[in-house]
Amino acid sequence: MEDSSGSAGALTNEVYALDFNRDANMVVAGGGNNSVIFYRLVNGEYVTDEEIEGFSDSVVFVGFTKSTQVVAVTMDGTIAQINTVQRENRAEKEVHLVETHADVTCAALDPHRENLYVGTALGLVEKFPCREPVAEERTQQMVYAGHGSEIVSIEVGEKEVATASAKAVIIFASSTGHVLGRYAVEEDTDIRSMKIDEKWKIAIIGHENGKVVVLSLPNMKAVHITGEAEPVEVIAAKDDAIIFGGFGNFVTHLDLRYKTEKKWRFEGESFCVVKILIVTEYVSIIVTNSGRVVVIDARSENAVLKDKHVAACVLDAILAGKTLCLGTDEGTQFVDLAKL
Repeated sequence: MEDSSGSAGALTNEVYALDFNRDANMVVAGGGNNSVIFYRLVNGEYVTDEEIEGFSDSVVFVGFTKSTQVVAVTMDGTIAQINTVQRENRAEKEVHLVETHADVTCAALDPHRENLYVGTALGLVEKFPCREPVAEERTQQMVYAGHGSEIVSIEVGEKEVATASAKAVIIFASSTGHVLGRYAVEEDTDIRSMKIDEKWKIAIIGHENGKVVVLSLPNMKAVHITGEAEPVEVIAAKDDAIIFGGFGNFVTHLDLRYKTEKKWRFEGESFCVVKILIVTEYVSIIVTNSGRVVVIDARSENAVLKDKHVAACVLDAILAGKTLCLGTDEGTQFVDLAKL
């Protein structure tokens, strides 16, 4: 396993959230120093564009709603709309804030990036329009209720909102809030992760005891059950492929079309998978909290194509074109995929 060099961004505290906009060629990051930082692509490398400081708590979510607008959410419930405006041939950032006064656990944008869904420690999910101008006073939006504990995951489709807490998954109609389906944990375990496929045909639920349940939608009927002995922290899905991992140095590739399952257990120091980035139906990038970046191919007998290491504790990861962006405990790192 070799070290892989990567350029580091200016944010020096933990980076919890990242996003990329191809039109603007920009990456945005948010994290533990209560700020949002923008990076722009210059001569093939990402450099710091601007840092927005002074938020009242850690930034746990960032997302481009369009090339000139970002929405950010802090742990203590502040929603920031950050607009890039042109003034006298110069681009400036305007920041508008909405205070929700809620303890935020997660957030997500809809597929068109027009609405923001915020999950809270009280088990509620609230919907906010995020492209229109921010009102001076907060108005009540759609609230999705039914969970008895904090929200751990949100997935948003064209017409549905899937929400997960420790003991249940509830799918709502996004426009009305009506419950379309419900899955309840009947065993002595908790839900750790959830993923809905792109076509909203299946929901994949990962549990603390290692169990993975694949549910058909919308009837929420179990069509496949598998798993490992360790908690399942991350799930990714594309077409008929499902990949999941967590603690215990393992990754599993499940092919629903051919009903095959392939497992990898990596040697070396103990780690937890924090992100799975599917490149094709068979090739994926596995990122661990210990900074290990592994490229696997489910078709190959020697399935590990590359196995590199970045000297940092990784908290999040995204792909920005041909660059792997890593949110770490020491800021943002950018790794050229060609150099992996």
